[in-house]
Amino acid sequence: MRLDKERAGKTADEYINSMAKSASPDELRMMRGQPTEAMKMTMFYRYWCLKEAILKATGDGILDDLSRINFQVNMSDRYRPGCFVTSTTVLLDGKLQDQWIFEETFADGNHAAAVCKEISFESLLEHAVVLNPLPNDGLDAYEEFIKKPRKTF
Repeated sequence: MRLDKERAGKTADEYINSMAKSASPDELRMMRGQPTEAMKMTMFYRYWCLKEAILKATGDGILDDLSRINFQVNMSDRYRPGCFVTSTTVLLDGKLQDQWIFEETFADGNHAAAVCKEISFESLLEHAVVLNPLPNDGLDAYEEFIKKPRKTF
């Protein structure tokens, strides 16, 4: 997404306020808390790219209440041209949605991009290898364990 320099004469705060219904309270605080106009707008477009990415990944339209989607960005990650940020997480109605991963980049001084992919638990294990296999797939160890006396608490 191209970072617009022209905002029809609006300050960054005025522009952010005009788009406030699309952001969560946390996101608005983060945007408004930036020290310069340019940094405020960069944060706005960063959040906007993230929202577009998840909406495209889910197939949901913009008709939903976008303020329900709350992105948590790690400000210690370098968000500058040529770097990729992968630490961003998303909450929906306050609940972590850990099945999603995000990759963000600031391609140059004027263009931000974000992509989103859903990762299932099964896909994470798809190429997993057992490093220390148990004999008989652990069945003997389980049977031995189950024979042990149980302690009452």
